[in-house]
Amino acid sequence: MRQEGAQAQGASASFIEIAQQLMQPAMALAATAGIAPPAAPAAMNLPVLLQQQQQQQRSLRLVSFTADLPGMPGMLAALPAHSLTRLQLDFWASAKFSGARLAADLARLSNLQQLSLTKEQGKAGGIPTSCLDGVAQLTRLSHLSLGGQWCGGQQPLQQFLARPLPLQQLQLNLGMRLPVLDLTRCSQLRGLTINAYFGVPEGSALPQQLQRLELVSRSSRGDAVAELQLLQLQQLQHLRLDTPMKASSLQDLSQLQSLQHVALGYNHARAAQEVALSWALVPQLRELKVLTGCCSEEEHMDTILQGIGACNALTKLQLQVYAVRVEQHDSDDDSEDEGNVMRTVHMPACSMLARLTTLQDLCLHSPSSLAEGDALQLTALTNLTRPVLGGLGAGVGELAANALACSLKQLRHLDLQRCNLGSMSCLAAIAHLQQLTELRLEHNSGLTRQGLMLLTRLSNLPQLSTDEAAGESITSCAWAEFWAAVRTQRRAF
Repeated sequence: MRQEGAQAQGASASFIEIAQQLMQPAMALAATAGIAPPAAPAAMNLPVLLQQQQQQQRSLRLVSFTADLPGMPGMLAALPAHSLTRLQLDFWASAKFSGARLAADLARLSNLQQLSLTKEQGKAGGIPTSCLDGVAQLTRLSHLSLGGQWCGGQQPLQQFLARPLPLQQLQLNLGMRLPVLDLTRCSQLRGLTINAYFGVPEGSALPQQLQRLELVSRSSRGDAVAELQLLQLQQLQHLRLDTPMKASSLQDLSQLQSLQHVALGYNHARAAQEVALSWALVPQLRELKVLTGCCSEEEHMDTILQGIGACNALTKLQLQVYAVRVEQHDSDDDSEDEGNVMRTVHMPACSMLARLTTLQDLCLHSPSSLAEGDALQLTALTNLTRPVLGGLGAGVGELAANALACSLKQLRHLDLQRCNLGSMSCLAAIAHLQQLTELRLEHNSGLTRQGLMLLTRLSNLPQLSTDEAAGESITSCAWAEFWAAVRTQRRAF
């Protein structure tokens, strides 16, 4: 549990109450907008009513609005078009609604610069793609994010993106198969993120002035570099590819003269193993994610680790390391039986990772498996600021935890969940990490009041995560004393 939770909960409740009070005028306006026109005798009052509504909207100086409330589509008419520049809506609580009405309400918000429309989960039905006709009329819109479930077919989306939109940043994270996209008329677009299960269809055209591109796909086939002609994007500076590609395409990335930062991602061991030895041929490679699934083949894991070890400019690594099953010859002196048996062997992962001296962020994803104490090798990574080692058990242990805390002086985030910390003697060393802002100790026994009070020296520590197993002997009074001491320490600085 995150300590000081009661205070955070109280603050959240107060914030919600304040938000509700601030939204009362807007809710009233929304209700007014939904009233049917009065009968003929009262028709003379309608202009007065509309004038009052407009005056109320002008008095509401709302710049940014974020909501996921039920009935939210009906509230949009109440938002002040003269001041609103940022709108973020999640329609998870809304059932079917009119695309034409939503288009009209969005088009009215003529000063919008940032817009996010999503429906990640909740009631059936998606956002109607016909509402994009209204978005197309927002001439000041520079940032657009479309996510989640949409309905109404691919054609409205295809036609919308083919227009000369004023967008500078576009993010598509849609739960639908994408049509062939032509973004070449978006002449101001500098940043593009597309997260699509089946990837971007071959034949799609991207604007050549792009400087930042991120592509995420769960497809196991294709080659995004070749299919989307990425080598034509000579102004590209930042490239993230979590999508299938060939080794030859990786090598071709060196032709992008402006490229400074490359991030690659893999969700299958075989896909990573096929190109692992080409990673070193991408000098701009700064981030790498390799989630190997239930990999148990020694050849795959060994090749992947060799490829990672050769990436001498990496600053961020996310990795799953599995123990592998190997066949070994077994000879029993007490028996005449000899033969080959399958044994589980831990790969020497950390000795390979210790070569990555530029690494700042390391996450060994659960359920990774290391040999006992293997994390001790990571003490060579003196530039690390964020090691996430949760779940590694004996692969870390008390000795390695002590050594890491003593050697890695720049740590800001330290995750030691389920790391077999024993008596937690490592807390004495951790207490000297003055830059630490988050510490996670869940599922380790041995936390005592004395050990806890050592951490009061960490004046920049707003987040400390423990659980009952980590501190069975620590009372609520001890926690209160701890946080009071931390606050006193902060004031002293």
